Amino acid sequence: MVYVPDHTGPDLPVGAPRVAFAITRRAGSAVVRNRIRRRARAALTALSARPDSPLVPGAYLVSTDHRAAELPFPELAQLLEAAVRAATARPAEGGAS
Repeated sequence: MVYVPDHTGPDLPVGAPRVAFAITRRAGSAVVRNRIRRRARAALTALSARPDSPLVPGAYLVSTDHRAAELPFPELAQLLEAAVRAATARPAEGGAS
Protein backbone atom coordinates (compact mmCIF):
# COMPACT_ATOMS: atom_id res chain seq x y z
CA MET A 1 0.00 0.00 0.00
CA VAL A 2 1.20 3.46 -0.85
CA TYR A 3 0.01 6.55 1.03
CA VAL A 4 0.40 10.16 -0.11
CA PRO A 5 -0.73 12.76 2.45
CA ASP A 6 -3.02 15.59 1.41
CA HIS A 7 -1.20 18.84 0.98
CA THR A 8 -3.54 21.19 2.76
CA GLY A 9 -2.97 24.76 3.69
CA PRO A 10 -4.94 27.24 5.73
CA ASP A 11 -7.23 27.94 2.76
CA LEU A 12 -7.65 24.32 1.61
CA PRO A 13 -10.24 22.00 3.18
CA VAL A 14 -9.18 18.64 4.55
CA GLY A 15 -10.64 15.92 2.35
CA ALA A 16 -11.69 12.37 2.92
CA PRO A 17 -9.32 9.49 2.22
CA ARG A 18 -9.19 8.59 -1.47
CA VAL A 19 -8.44 5.00 -2.46
CA ALA A 20 -7.38 3.53 -5.80
CA PHE A 21 -6.84 -0.13 -6.56
CA ALA A 22 -4.12 -1.67 -8.74
CA ILE A 23 -5.14 -5.24 -9.44
CA THR A 24 -3.39 -6.75 -12.43
CA ARG A 25 -4.77 -9.35 -14.83
CA ARG A 26 -2.48 -11.88 -13.21
CA ALA A 27 -4.87 -11.78 -10.24
CA GLY A 28 -7.52 -13.49 -12.35
CA SER A 29 -10.46 -12.79 -14.59
CA ALA A 30 -12.40 -9.53 -14.46
CA VAL A 31 -14.89 -11.21 -12.14
CA VAL A 32 -12.13 -12.13 -9.67
CA ARG A 33 -10.50 -8.69 -9.89
CA ASN A 34 -13.82 -6.96 -9.28
CA ARG A 35 -14.53 -9.26 -6.33
CA ILE A 36 -11.16 -8.35 -4.81
CA ARG A 37 -11.86 -4.65 -5.37
CA ARG A 38 -15.35 -4.86 -3.81
CA ARG A 39 -14.11 -6.80 -0.77
CA ALA A 40 -11.18 -4.43 -0.22
CA ARG A 41 -13.44 -1.38 -0.59
CA ALA A 42 -15.91 -2.85 1.93
CA ALA A 43 -13.11 -3.56 4.41
CA LEU A 44 -11.74 -0.02 4.07
CA THR A 45 -15.23 1.48 4.39
CA ALA A 46 -15.76 -0.44 7.63
CA LEU A 47 -12.33 0.66 8.83
CA SER A 48 -13.04 4.33 8.09
CA ALA A 49 -16.30 4.16 10.06
CA ARG A 50 -14.51 3.19 13.26
CA PRO A 51 -13.76 5.98 15.76
CA ASP A 52 -10.12 4.82 16.02
CA SER A 53 -9.68 4.58 12.24
CA PRO A 54 -6.10 4.90 10.98
CA LEU A 55 -7.41 6.15 7.61
CA VAL A 56 -6.36 9.79 7.49
CA PRO A 57 -7.03 12.17 4.60
CA GLY A 58 -4.80 11.48 1.65
CA ALA A 59 -4.48 9.20 -1.35
CA TYR A 60 -4.01 5.45 -0.96
CA LEU A 61 -3.01 2.96 -3.63
CA VAL A 62 -3.90 -0.64 -2.80
CA SER A 63 -2.14 -3.36 -4.76
CA THR A 64 -2.92 -7.03 -4.34
CA ASP A 65 -2.92 -10.37 -6.09
CA HIS A 66 -5.19 -13.41 -6.41
CA ARG A 67 -4.74 -14.44 -2.77
CA ALA A 68 -6.97 -11.56 -1.63
CA ALA A 69 -9.96 -13.24 -3.31
CA GLU A 70 -9.47 -16.37 -1.22
CA LEU A 71 -8.92 -14.79 2.20
CA PRO A 72 -11.74 -14.78 4.74
CA PHE A 73 -13.12 -11.24 5.01
CA PRO A 74 -11.98 -10.66 8.63
CA GLU A 75 -8.42 -11.62 7.68
CA LEU A 76 -8.49 -9.35 4.62
CA ALA A 77 -9.77 -6.47 6.76
CA GLN A 78 -7.04 -7.09 9.34
CA LEU A 79 -4.31 -7.13 6.67
CA LEU A 80 -5.61 -3.92 5.10
CA GLU A 81 -5.70 -2.22 8.50
CA ALA A 82 -2.10 -3.25 9.15
CA ALA A 83 -1.10 -1.95 5.71
CA VAL A 84 -2.82 1.39 6.35
CA ARG A 85 -1.12 1.75 9.73
CA ALA A 86 2.27 0.93 8.22
CA ALA A 87 1.78 3.27 5.27
CA THR A 88 0.66 6.24 7.37
CA ALA A 89 3.43 5.70 9.94
CA ARG A 90 6.14 6.44 7.38
CA PRO A 91 7.62 9.93 7.15
CA ALA A 92 5.83 11.98 4.49
CA GLU A 93 9.02 13.16 2.78
CA GLY A 94 10.63 9.72 2.53
CA GLY A 95 14.32 9.47 3.24
CA ALA A 96 16.85 6.77 3.93
CA SER A 97 15.58 3.63 5.59
